[in-house]
Amino acid sequence: MLPREKHCLIDMLNAAKLAQDFVTDINWETFESDLMRQAAVTRQIEIIGEAAQRISTESRSAIPTIPWDQIIEMRNRLIYEYDRLNLVRIWDTVHLALPKLIAVIEKIMNNKVDALTEEEIDTSDIPPLTEEFFSKSKW
Repeated sequence: MLPREKHCLIDMLNAAKLAQDFVTDINWETFESDLMRQAAVTRQIEIIGEAAQRISTESRSAIPTIPWDQIIEMRNRLIYEYDRLNLVRIWDTVHLALPKLIAVIEKIMNNKVDALTEEEIDTSDIPPLTEEFFSKSKW
């Protein structure tokens, strides 16, 4: 993994944590009525997708625990279909998918390896990120 790709992983991690911070201690009703929080969370998910897109195919394939294509597709939907956002999907992504993404990236960063392969990084204790939280069919 190239140094700039490691920075992209850090960007993904930071954006995921920020998105979670923006909804800490609020319920769905508050999020649904708070346009500023919606915009802030949506922006962080866009950043996650953009950073994922900047990581090479080779490096992505070395970390199959992360659903790269679905993350990038979600970013594209947020950008290009901004007028058809599904707030429930965004809320669920922050609460259900991002904690798993954070766990995977933190595990990768803590191992501080240059060549990331499944054999080098044991992610067996992290539940898999399922496509259902990022899939375009759920919009």
